[in-house]
Amino acid sequence: MEFPCIQPEKKKIIWFRLVKNEYVELKAKGGIYRSVVFPGLWLDSKALQAGNSARVLEALREGLDSPEHAALLHSSRCGQSMSGSAPTATRRAA
Repeated sequence: MEFPCIQPEKKKIIWFRLVKNEYVELKAKGGIYRSVVFPGLWLDSKALQAGNSARVLEALREGLDSPEHAALLHSSRCGQSMSGSAPTATRRAA
């Protein structure tokens, strides 16, 4: 489990992760938090604090284009097809 704690009044972002029943603070790499639980979820903390939404979205896109996120998508697709539980679309008669 992970969660970001955004404190606008202090201009501070802290990202926590549950490790062995204790929340530990994750460190941003180059100002970007990278989720361990959801690979590809990247948050540019400096851009968010500065209100630079274009850069926030750019960092998110970079994360979604990362090899870690691609591996997550691949593993979830494989799990669905092997379990037979992939959702199916149904069409209603008009």
